[in-house]
Amino acid sequence: MLGKLDIQSLLHLISWPHFFYTWNVRDNTPEADNLKSEAVAFLEKYIGKCHVNYMLHTYDVIHEGDDIIIQSGDNAGLRIPFLRQQIPNSEGYCLCISDFIGEQVSLFATSVEPIMIDENIDDVYYSLLAQTLSDRMAEAAAEKIAAGVRPAVGYPSIPDMSINFILDQLMDFSKIGVQLTDSGMMMPHASVSGFILDHPKAQYFSVGDISEEQLLDYSQRRGYTYEQTKRFIHA
Repeated sequence: MLGKLDIQSLLHLISWPHFFYTWNVRDNTPEADNLKSEAVAFLEKYIGKCHVNYMLHTYDVIHEGDDIIIQSGDNAGLRIPFLRQQIPNSEGYCLCISDFIGEQVSLFATSVEPIMIDENIDDVYYSLLAQTLSDRMAEAAAEKIAAGVRPAVGYPSIPDMSINFILDQLMDFSKIGVQLTDSGMMMPHASVSGFILDHPKAQYFSVGDISEEQLLDYSQRRGYTYEQTKRFIHA
């Protein structure tokens, strides 16, 4: 499924604490209040002019260890491997994304259309404002289209950026104007992709430290050399 969201529908979903963190501004301070007012006023100028494109796809899967294997569509047989925590959490479990995926997996991707700054405004501040707000809108769009836990590629529970190559094969990011770099980064930068977990115990977590033994095993499952895999890991 493909779709498009207007800025106005996302304003109430922007995570302002994360936005303030990017600007190194403390939440609940006069400085934060002023920054938010300026940010909202800035975005309101682009209502109807800038949109967030998104895609959602669901596939049947089976499990094999910490991997899931696509069972439906043209990419049946495609394997998606995940990394598991090596240090138990507070409840004594070592978590893995595959723990929270049943017989189906839903994938998402969002991307913000570039905000074109007025050519008469040559200001680093507004350029940075546009970029940081775009990043937050990409996340807000993901929240709007998919309730629940949404671990994203490159984040602590899925530190392997090369997983984006698999998701691109399954969904074709170019349909929402996204291309991937050699390192698996999404371009435009204000884009995000990942998985939707509707398991009742699904949660966000960090894989944490990855041992050499684990990375060797994961490399084999991923189909890359040890050095290739290490290059993609954002730990």
